Amino acid sequence: MSGAVLLALEIIASRIIAPVFGNSIYVWGSLIGAFLGALAVGYAAGGRAADRWPAPAVFAGVIFLAGALVFPIPVVAPSLLSSLSAADLGPRAGPFAASAVLFFLPAAVMGMVSPFAVRLRAHAVATIGNVAGALYALSTLGSIAGTLLASFILLAVWPVRTIVHLLGATLLVLAVLLWLTRRRSVVAGLAAAVASLLI
Repeated sequence: MSGAVLLALEIIASRIIAPVFGNSIYVWGSLIGAFLGALAVGYAAGGRAADRWPAPAVFAGVIFLAGALVFPIPVVAPSLLSSLSAADLGPRAGPFAASAVLFFLPAAVMGMVSPFAVRLRAHAVATIGNVAGALYALSTLGSIAGTLLASFILLAVWPVRTIVHLLGATLLVLAVLLWLTRRRSVVAGLAAAVASLLI
């Protein structure tokens, strides 16, 4: 399951693509497929990176990169969607291409967070299962919160552009806070909260 920021972005993504490709089952299938594929890549890459560079500063850098990739989505989306629409890729390939180009990379980077959180939080092999279970439980609660927040509140209050910028800014602020408090003992405590917001 995705965490709050990722799930909120996925809900908002449908509103970004809908003006050009509609709100059909192909759009939703494309979005879900693109996000799940991105998470698979992110999990694998994050696991390797966490073992190679198990440093709080790198953890903060990953989150910062995710925010930096999310923030400009509303800026680049109109021209990109217009180009894909003009290419006339069809009702299936068009939405899938849009979903992949706009959201695959930021979702993949967010997927890297969870392995990092487990790596930084676990202090012994004997506790890895407990740590991973707790983090994924928090992540699932974050998923529920992100879905309901985006669906019931954010979309009723702010335009899509503002919401996406808010999601990106949330990641950037979290990254800066983690960077400023990058001692391992502090980051280990914050990792669970960050994971619940991400993946």
